[in-house]
Amino acid sequence: MRIAYYIQGEGSGHVFRSLPVIRHLQQNHQVRLIANNKAYRVLSNLGYQVEQINGSSLAYNNNKMNYIKTLVNFLESSPEILKMVFSKELKALAKFNPALIISDFEPTGFYLGNFLRIPVIAIDNINLITQCKNFEYPIKYLLHFLMAKLITKTWSPSANYYYVPSFIELKTKKNVELIEPIIREEILELRPSNEGHILVYLSSKTPYLLDLLKKYSEKKFYIFGYDREYTEQNLYFRKYGDGFIELFEGASAVIANGGFSFISEAIYLKKPVYSIPIAKHFEQLLNALNLEKMGYGKWSREANEQDLSKFINNLNHYRKNLGEFKARDNSTFWQSLDNKLLELEEKKERFSYFPQLYKR
Repeated sequence: MRIAYYIQGEGSGHVFRSLPVIRHLQQNHQVRLIANNKAYRVLSNLGYQVEQINGSSLAYNNNKMNYIKTLVNFLESSPEILKMVFSKELKALAKFNPALIISDFEPTGFYLGNFLRIPVIAIDNINLITQCKNFEYPIKYLLHFLMAKLITKTWSPSANYYYVPSFIELKTKKNVELIEPIIREEILELRPSNEGHILVYLSSKTPYLLDLLKKYSEKKFYIFGYDREYTEQNLYFRKYGDGFIELFEGASAVIANGGFSFISEAIYLKKPVYSIPIAKHFEQLLNALNLEKMGYGKWSREANEQDLSKFINNLNHYRKNLGEFKARDNSTFWQSLDNKLLELEEKKERFSYFPQLYKR
């Protein structure tokens, strides 16, 4: 089967989740990769043949998500994206002639699939906001939920089938399957240990955190996300890739924002997590709430000494809870995905709407 795989380049989570899926699909299928922003750079650096497309991005201001600016960015970038789609991507897609589109929250894949009547499978955790029913959150975050739902429906409008990774059980809508988080092979192969240091991984710089960490002079904090290498007291700044996996493997705990992929990997490795989600980022807030509800760590709206102290002083409690977590590989999802692709091939429910112009 020919599959066009579109990957969102906002942050690292989408591309790192997509990598094991791509490797699995390439064993039996012809896969064309299309990505924007960071996802394109990661795949290119790893040696994959990948097409670059324009993409909109989420807007942040002082570690806060700006919903209005995010929607404005999407609308402002739409003319350029549409120009790219009709001058380049539509022709390339017609030449490849896919039987299926898979998208990890990349809007172009969804819109082209719906426009051209090509089946679309969505694989991303953010669709939990629109495709699951009974997740809980404090009522004071209702506006954040409504804005997140609007953005999710704008970026991920419609798919024939949804795979939604989640570390909690939820009720789903029709044609939606809740799956275990997809874990990279690099993480599955690790043998986690506790060497005493704490790994800090930030996709968005967090005010006050660094000054708080310096107060724990007896602990080493390895910090990724500032794109620089230097040492300041007990803080060891590193660029991503500089021993990140090894430091993750040996960490006694981790500190991060609220990204789903990293939290999922930390839970898999049984590492307690102190989460400081990006403010007004509802999906990250939901991840942090669920993390604390399961007893795997603690979260704060802003980094503060009281919560950080509680987290560090209760690491053994979190480790005990994590010890009861049953870590699984990706095999159950591979079986479900393979069956879904076989089902699509047998139904052959595809109607190509490609104009003859694009088939020349």
